[in-house]
Amino acid sequence: MLVCVCLFTPILAQKKKRKHPVADSIQTVVDTIPHYIRLYDSACKLIDSAKYASAIGLLKKVAKEGPDYYMAHNKMAYIFIKEEKFKEAFKSLDYAEKIRPLNFETCKLRGIAFF
Repeated sequence: MLVCVCLFTPILAQKKKRKHPVADSIQTVVDTIPHYIRLYDSACKLIDSAKYASAIGLLKKVAKEGPDYYMAHNKMAYIFIKEEKFKEAFKSLDYAEKIRPLNFETCKLRGIAFF
């Protein structure tokens, strides 16, 4: 009995690979990242390069496409603070505060704008 198990174990261990003709021929690529997040990442790169005018344009598009994306408003406020446009900065921060109350980044930027 032991001999039979030892002889048939390698045969049982082999798995048959089933090929599905449709699944092998179709390659599906699904992009799960929303477009406005890609725009936001591009705007962040422009901010790092100190190209604030271009970044503001992208962040406004992000705010239109993703109205609940408060981080775009925080970045706009950051740019306005850098350019010393405090009224616009407070408007962006107020909008971000409506979307996500008591967010640390929003509170921090508001404190920076006050001083």
